[in-house]
Amino acid sequence: MDYRNILSERFGFDNELLQVYEKTKNFRPSAKDKLVKKLIAIEKSYGLSAALLLLYRQQVESGFVLADPADTANKEFFNIWDDKTGVTFHIQWNPDRELRKNHKLLVERGIIAPVSDTGNLINKDKQGKACYLCPENIRVQNPAEIIYPVRLSGEEYCLGANFAYLAKNHFTLFNKEHRPQLYRKEIIAFLLDFLDKTNGCFRGIFNGLAGASIEHHEHMQVTTEKFPVEDIIVSPEAVILNDDKIRISQPYYYTSLLLLESTVSGVLMKYADAFLTRWHELNPEYHTENLVAVKHHGRYRLFIFPRDKRKLAGAGKTGAMASFEASGDIVLSDIAVERTTFDNISLTSIQNMLAGIKPDVILKQLFP
Repeated sequence: MDYRNILSERFGFDNELLQVYEKTKNFRPSAKDKLVKKLIAIEKSYGLSAALLLLYRQQVESGFVLADPADTANKEFFNIWDDKTGVTFHIQWNPDRELRKNHKLLVERGIIAPVSDTGNLINKDKQGKACYLCPENIRVQNPAEIIYPVRLSGEEYCLGANFAYLAKNHFTLFNKEHRPQLYRKEIIAFLLDFLDKTNGCFRGIFNGLAGASIEHHEHMQVTTEKFPVEDIIVSPEAVILNDDKIRISQPYYYTSLLLLESTVSGVLMKYADAFLTRWHELNPEYHTENLVAVKHHGRYRLFIFPRDKRKLAGAGKTGAMASFEASGDIVLSDIAVERTTFDNISLTSIQNMLAGIKPDVILKQLFP
């Protein structure tokens, strides 16, 4: 099982921790508070990543996650190596994601609950639908979901397993407060703080208004899975700035990409925010971003994909492309369109898909 591999890699073959898991996975939704208290105790002893790995397995075992990401029986995969970028693109056919459209199934499994009296639900949109990420609403609308608290750079956040997963150990990380999904400089601080708190076990992503499924509540996503773009080649000519504090580069890729690397989080935040601020000022109406944050051996890496809201969909992909796709991890599930894409996938089609979301602006002109 995937959780055992990760636990043993991070913590050794700790029998006590594995025994705790065997008890944890049997918790039912009615014992949410008890489980959260148990996970908080695990976090104190083993760290946040251990608590989250156990929580995710419980959410899989309880049926809240639509299927087990570690079970590949119903999935198909392609890996396509690209020698120009150094990236091995990962393409997955995952029909389990389509289950998210089966309302009856979602109700039966406790993923959502019919709410006859919506008077107690808060932060409703113009259509009267209550926000899906407000903790108060989750407790009513998603009875099988267990949310876990975490404090990041002075603000309160919550974690909930993504029931329509894109990767293993895939959580949504959402602000406890209801605020719009718009970039602010604190976003980078939250991502890096989360990497610190999980000791690099998890990666973090932020989708601005390019792929974010819920635009009215600030959130990020985290996963333990490595993104293909992490292996990208950084040639000497791609380097824009390189000193003892930070390296900034624009590696060769098929959509716009800026890579910032530093061992000092504050330095990385300063440069990243300066770039993103200029990017938004250039076209406030349409410019947005996808961000992918990784920490490895004490070094932070922030992949910035500048995006234009007029170019959200790539050829052969249903719906907007976001951080996963931009990073080379392409999950397909729609039988009407995406099955044909999967059956005919090639490096050329991936290049075209990424080129379709590339903004027209030349990035280097944004540097003073």
